[in-house]
Amino acid sequence: MKKFFGLLIILCLLGFVVFAQGQVEVTEKLTSLEGTIEIIQVPGDKPTVLLILEDGTKTELMISEAAMIQLQLQNRERVQIEGVYLGTATQEKLFARMMVRNKERVNIQDPIQLSAEEQNQLRVYQQEMQRTQTQTEQGGQNETPSGSGNSSGAGKGKN
Repeated sequence: MKKFFGLLIILCLLGFVVFAQGQVEVTEKLTSLEGTIEIIQVPGDKPTVLLILEDGTKTELMISEAAMIQLQLQNRERVQIEGVYLGTATQEKLFARMMVRNKERVNIQDPIQLSAEEQNQLRVYQQEMQRTQTQTEQGGQNETPSGSGNSSGAGKGKN
C-alpha cells in the first residue's frame, strides 16, 4: 500500500512538472494608456505606430498589419489602448490587445505576442514594480503616529 501511494505521489509530481513546463502561460496584465496616434511611414518598411501621451511620452504600439487594417488608424486620432506594457530604459512598448475609440471597445485581431526575451523583460519589470510597491507599503507602516518615521529612514520617500 505504501508503494502504491509513493508511486501515485511521484506520478502526480511528474505530471505537474510536465504541465507547468508546457501548458502554463504567463497571464497578461493589461495596462490602459490614452493618447494621440502618430504613424511614421518609412518607404519599403512596415509603418511604426506611436501613442503620444499627454506628458509627451512616446510609446510604440506593437500592432500587426492585420490589426492596423482592422482599426483603420489615423494620425492625430485620440484613442485609449489596452495592452501588455513593456517599459525599458531605452524604449516603451505597448502590445495592443483592445482599443477604445469614440466610447466603442474594439478587440484587436491577431495581436502580436511577446517573444521569449520580451516575456523575460516583462517578468523582471513586474518583479521590480512589485518590489517597489512592497517597499512603499512597508515604508508607510514603519512611520510612527506622529509621522516622524523610524530612525533608520525606511519610511521616507524620494525628494
